[in-house]
Amino acid sequence: ANVRQTLRARIKKRITMRFFELKSDVNNYSWIDFNEKYYKLLSEMRGESLINKWKPLNLRKLKEKPELPLGDYPTFSEPIVSEKAKNILECLCTNIAEFLPVTIHNSDQNYYLFNVTNILDCLDHHNSTIKYFSDGRIMEIQVYSFNNSITSQNRFFRIKGYEKSIYVNEEIKSIIDNNNLNGFIFVDTALPYENPFKKLLKK
Repeated sequence: ANVRQTLRARIKKRITMRFFELKSDVNNYSWIDFNEKYYKLLSEMRGESLINKWKPLNLRKLKEKPELPLGDYPTFSEPIVSEKAKNILECLCTNIAEFLPVTIHNSDQNYYLFNVTNILDCLDHHNSTIKYFSDGRIMEIQVYSFNNSITSQNRFFRIKGYEKSIYVNEEIKSIIDNNNLNGFIFVDTALPYENPFKKLLKK
């Protein structure tokens, strides 16, 4: 009986927990131009703390589509958030993320690189569908299955072995939506995989 109750609890836990991969709205908000001189520094943003050696970066919008606003979550190689977003989210990610100031040319707003340092070994590799590079690194996660190390209290995190993406829980999604922060896209990890190039291939 105890075994059945434990199994039911685990199943219920997996059903009720929802997590989202955080992406930028690339169609309606501006892109930040990538400066190669920052490549080495930005490549360290995979869970490593950078706050003690941080010097503000000088960035600029892409020249294409200058009419697009930056919004609260412009597209860049690493997450960038507005000061409005920082003020709302900062108290929710104590000890698991850093807000590192950047300067964006011709912007009168303050922006910050959002460095999530919370890495969780939470992916159930056996029950997930994963594409790998030839060297064994994860290329893409197509179907997510999380193990029991994760809880609904994990607000922001990166997945160990796939640190390039940031994930949030339902609470954070609701807070961002309810505060009308723009430029954020939430990809539900419980939904079936959709090839990002599918629409392009149909055209």
